[in-house]
Amino acid sequence: MKTTAKATLLRSAEKQTVRPVVLVQEKLARTRLVRQIEQGRSRMLDAIRLIFKPLMRQGQATPVSISLQESPEIDTQGAGYFVLTAGRTPLAWLAIDRCTLDQLASSYYGGVNARLMTPLRSVSQSELRLANRIITSALETLPKTNLNFDLTEIENLPNLSSVVSPLQWRFEWPRTHPFEPISLFLSDALLGSLAEQPSQYQPDPNLKHKMQQRLTQIPVKAKVELARQSVPVNVLDALRPGEILPVNMHARCPVTIGGRTQFYASVHGHDGKLVAKLNHDTHKPEE
Repeated sequence: MKTTAKATLLRSAEKQTVRPVVLVQEKLARTRLVRQIEQGRSRMLDAIRLIFKPLMRQGQATPVSISLQESPEIDTQGAGYFVLTAGRTPLAWLAIDRCTLDQLASSYYGGVNARLMTPLRSVSQSELRLANRIITSALETLPKTNLNFDLTEIENLPNLSSVVSPLQWRFEWPRTHPFEPISLFLSDALLGSLAEQPSQYQPDPNLKHKMQQRLTQIPVKAKVELARQSVPVNVLDALRPGEILPVNMHARCPVTIGGRTQFYASVHGHDGKLVAKLNHDTHKPEE
């Protein structure tokens, strides 16, 4: 018996990283997907800066640049941590300074405290909603995104020590801003769903009719041969301008389309013009 595949049971205590097959086997597809994600950096930065617009109006700092890092080392200190899940499957993790989040929540729901201090209380519902808005706004800019955010949930985490992420977005602050960059970590499950996303192209339901109509409008050249004469080479060599060649008109003039004879015609005069009247189809015997 020939063994074609082997399976190994992974114990949960071993904490081995399991990645979607499409991202492991198709390295070229993974590289192409990462490149597509990176090309959307300006859209993602604009989406995040739009959320921080109330702080901007009050003279506070907002993110000024964005960068993408593969296989990041997750090491953030003193931040608030959040995870967005769909059916208990993690999609993305957010690490944002609690002071920044508190300032942002206050700009939306109350006055901003002039003192930049990290709150010692637990995460409020307002901060949780803003964290959810930051993550979903960023994910909506990803290519081929087809996520239903009405079915996702946001949770607060104590830390990200057990998180393994293939990609990290970093939103940098101005140099004068004292806090760490905002980090958004994408999960393998999210990248796998993007890689496996089917094409959104929908063919035109009237495409067949339009093609048939278009084909009938393609110009086709038809040639009618009136005469043909065989001339020896020595006669052709002696020909000069003004000389006359005797020719015999065809009794049945072949009509060629695309280099192939399709009809036979007879030539007549009509309203001072020569016309060719189609008499026979080449595929039909003469009567």
